Amino acid sequence: MLRRGLWPVYVGLTLFSMAASTSISLVINALLHRSPNDFWISMVTSAGIPALITPPVTWLAMRLLIEAEDARRAAESMAATDALTGAFNRRHFFITGERRFAHARRLREPASLLLLDVDDFKADNDLHGHALGDRVLIAVAQACMACMRESDMLARYGGEEFVALLPATDLTHALQVAERIRAAVADLQFSTAAGASVRPTVSVGVAMLTTESTTFDGLLAQADSAMYRAKLSGKNRVDATPGLARKLH
Repeated sequence: MLRRGLWPVYVGLTLFSMAASTSISLVINALLHRSPNDFWISMVTSAGIPALITPPVTWLAMRLLIEAEDARRAAESMAATDALTGAFNRRHFFITGERRFAHARRLREPASLLLLDVDDFKADNDLHGHALGDRVLIAVAQACMACMRESDMLARYGGEEFVALLPATDLTHALQVAERIRAAVADLQFSTAAGASVRPTVSVGVAMLTTESTTFDGLLAQADSAMYRAKLSGKNRVDATPGLARKLH
């Protein structure tokens, strides 16, 4: 906001300071009954000094305000973002997720949740090293975000798990998003220092807000159960919580 309106602020404050200084000078001149020559000298001086001083002082003040705002935004971003993947962190996800969950329940709108786990991540991480594991996590997060809308929210849930909240999304569309993510991750390929090839996959559990979804934690538990079934079914799969056909009405 400050960046969009710097020039109006400069001009406005300069004109205001000139008008205030000139008004004070008029009062003083009237009280002292100065000669016409002294009157005009004082008027020019009272208008000229603010015109010279106000712009640089205003510029400095605006720069300090902008830098303070940038620092505040950076601190907020760091507090809400996972440093490795760029996705939101678990804490921010729960704070925002609870609010969006309550909003969807109140308005009886659809909302879905995806829980993703990178298959065999620990084994690959132990075998090929943490550096490769970090590259995999970063790429998985980027693949997820590329398949999601701007209004959706992706967070690193913990370790190799990610969670995505999809507002205004029913089960059919949530399954489509989950399948796009699964396919996008399956297309990733990494080469190790030893010349080996690593192709990560994810198992995805899908849960949708229903009349039985009373808490946000409960919805997460449904997605977790679905993700666990996807693991048991052979991994690199998408599964949904049974009984989700009954939507809010």
